[in-house]
Order: sequence, then C-alpha cells, then structure tokens
Amino acid sequence: MALARDAISLAEAKKGLALVSPEEGTLLGRADLPPLVWDGLAVVPDRVLATTQDGQVICLGPAASQRAP
Repeated sequence: MALARDAISLAEAKKGLALVSPEEGTLLGRADLPPLVWDGLAVVPDRVLATTQDGQVICLGPAASQRAP
C-alpha cells in the first residue's frame, strides 16, 4: 500500500493494482499487472511505480491530457 495526495495504491494479490479514494473509500481505477513483489510500490508526483515478481518496473500515471498543471 502506498499513499499519495489523492489516492491510496493497493497491490492486490495476483490481480494487479487498485487506486482507492482515501476520503470515500471508492475505487478510482484498477490496472491488471503481473504479480507484484512485497513492498514493491513507490509514489512520485502523478505516478505509481510497481515492481513485478518477474523483474519489471512499471510506471503508471494519468494520460498527458489529465495531468495537473
């Protein structure tokens, strides 16, 4: 789990990554990914980095048109 300013990133066992609103607890989005390593999430501005068990580092973030100025 990693907390960003407007979302909580949750690694789901064998399912990928879910983004949840910290205020309401509602699902903001989900990404199907290969199985993630334990404690393999990092949050940087507008991005979540996830490390998979097969050695990939995947960067997830909003489309260019949705980024904050």
